[in-house]
This record gives sequence, C-alpha cells and structure tokens, in this order.
Amino acid sequence: MNAPPVLLGDDEMKRFIRDGYIELHPEFPCGFHAEICSKLDSLFSEWGNPYNNVLPCLPELADVFSHPVVDGALCSILGHDYYLHLHRHVHDWHPGSDAQSLHKDSLCNSRNAVDEN
Repeated sequence: MNAPPVLLGDDEMKRFIRDGYIELHPEFPCGFHAEICSKLDSLFSEWGNPYNNVLPCLPELADVFSHPVVDGALCSILGHDYYLHLHRHVHDWHPGSDAQSLHKDSLCNSRNAVDEN
C-alpha cells in the first residue's frame, strides 16, 4: 500500500501561488536519478524517442509521481482526483537548441478520457 500523500502547508501553497512553482525534495535511494538518466539515454540511443510511451518504457518514473511528497503536492494543487494527462511526449531539446514553437497539443486523446468532464 502506498503511503498517504504529504499535502502542502499553507506557506507552501502561498509560495506556489505567488511564484508559480514550488521546490520539492522527495527522498530516493542514492543513484536513483542517475539510473533513470542512464536508462533514458539508453532508450533514446537504442529505440529513439518513446513519444507518449515514456512511462511504460521507463516505469521508474512512476515512482517519482507516486512518491508521497510529489503526490501530496499534486493533490494540494490539483485536488485528490487529479490524473496524469495522456500526452506525455518526450521533447528532446538539447542545450543551445531553438525554443519550441508555440503550439496546442491535440485534445482528441484526452478530452473525456477519464471522467467525461
């Protein structure tokens, strides 16, 4: 069973509203992030961009989203019934690359996908 979410406190919510972001510090085993980076590099070099399949291809990323600190922040900001959007395309932009042009992602695979709202 997953640990309950660690919700943001009043001061953290005020800081999020004021600054538009909040810094989180979930604890993971030593080397966790380096292992994800290594697996992502391997994925790109062997198969190319996984596009919307990054979570199935790299299931360790789900550990980040389900961490009580991350889940709690998302619950605090979005509500306990939030869900991850189906569009999870990996945008592989390297340092020095031009900025991505302004665009709208498709709604055809997301509207009504979970709760018909």
